[in-house]
Amino acid sequence: MPRRRRGHRTPLPLPPMPDVIPLSLIPPNSLVEIKYVNLPPGLFMRMSELGIMPGNRVKVILNQFGYVVVEVMGTRFGLNPRAVS
Repeated sequence: MPRRRRGHRTPLPLPPMPDVIPLSLIPPNSLVEIKYVNLPPGLFMRMSELGIMPGNRVKVILNQFGYVVVEVMGTRFGLNPRAVS
């Protein structure tokens, strides 16, 4: 069994939500509303600080090879595949 770091938690499994699509599958130039964020607590907090949290709208600027560039409140952020799947 692999060792886990102290305080490290894996994300909970997603509940069934038929109308939820991961950011990694959203085409460029789409405006979407964030419905659910399934990340470890530290990464969830960082995304919230950037404005990527449930209820906020983001525009997907670029989506290539799993990396996504989003625009939130006029600021662009690059997200790696771990944060958008």
